Amino acid sequence: WAYKVDGEWTYGGVNCSDDSETTQTSDCLYPICPAPDVSGCTDSTAFNYDFNATIDDGSCVAISQGCIDDVACNYNIDANIDDESCVYPELYYDCDSTCLMDLDGDMICDQLDNCPEISNTDQIDTNADGDGDVCDYDDGLDIDSIESGSFKLLRMYDVLGKTYSVHPEGKVLFYLYDNGKVIGKLK
Repeated sequence: WAYKVDGEWTYGGVNCSDDSETTQTSDCLYPICPAPDVSGCTDSTAFNYDFNATIDDGSCVAISQGCIDDVACNYNIDANIDDESCVYPELYYDCDSTCLMDLDGDMICDQLDNCPEISNTDQIDTNADGDGDVCDYDDGLDIDSIESGSFKLLRMYDVLGKTYSVHPEGKVLFYLYDNGKVIGKLK
């Protein structure tokens, strides 16, 4: 090895001086500066193992199995590896099996309720026309049910009352027909 002191080159090294002028022509072992210490996790089984770390700084995080999808019912904030155990709510329900939309409060989701605007827990539909008896105004009047397709759609609106001319995908809208009937629909 060689280095300059006050403009003059010095050759050789500690315990080795073969009078060579360059490190390439010398048979000496050259001093290698030790790499600086790097703090980090030195446990190779840890989630955050740092192969460059030379000093363990206590930051190692053990690998934990669990659900890492934050929209799942059993999301585990401490999990760092997905173990495919995620559980999701049923369609129309939240993780507590509560309806996402239940305007009449009868604990039957509006999308499944045969009378979403009037509480109707028994879902009785005597004439099997798709309308629950409590909101089927022609039941008992000997008037045949008229297909909803024969009524004119007046407007589509969301739960906040915003009107739509086209039903967007994934949105629940209420359809108001000229016979006064309102039907909630999910597209």
